[in-house]
Amino acid sequence: MTEPSENPVAGRGPMSTEDLAEQFRQHAEGLRRFVFGVVRNRETAADVVQATFAKAMQAENLEAQACKNWLYRVAFHEAVTWRRRFDADRRATEELKRRLHREDEKEVVAPLIRQEMVVQAREALSILSEKQRQVVSARIFEEKTFAEIADSMGLPLGTVLTHMRRALEKLRQKLKSNDGIGTSETE
Repeated sequence: MTEPSENPVAGRGPMSTEDLAEQFRQHAEGLRRFVFGVVRNRETAADVVQATFAKAMQAENLEAQACKNWLYRVAFHEAVTWRRRFDADRRATEELKRRLHREDEKEVVAPLIRQEMVVQAREALSILSEKQRQVVSARIFEEKTFAEIADSMGLPLGTVLTHMRRALEKLRQKLKSNDGIGTSETE
């Protein structure tokens, strides 16, 4: 004759609701501690154990004698699934924070950079001769052609082009000496 099992429902086939309630009483606390080791959060561990027993209620051929192993295996898989979802959510949240921070930084920094570049450009324009400044202003700010500039200033076209070339050289050197702002990659 065999000795009685410690599990009163062992060996009786598929589990009834009462059998499952007994399994819950016997294993719920141990499962919570086990799952806590995976998820590191008490509330989540309780949720995972609850989901595990919900699956046990839906399982059709769960036998009482295999219940403990089944519960721990399902709880582990539920915990790992939760952990993956949590990690993916955390990574997505961190990426969103990084992007928002970069956007905030751009909104703050871009106007400051533009303002600094305007100051540097004005400073650089001050080193030009009066005629060079007139040519640059007419060409860049007024968008006149070189022929129009030559006519309005009463100078030959070649002289206007020379003023522009020399002005650009001076501006390039001045802006280059100011931390590389205004230099092109093709130089």
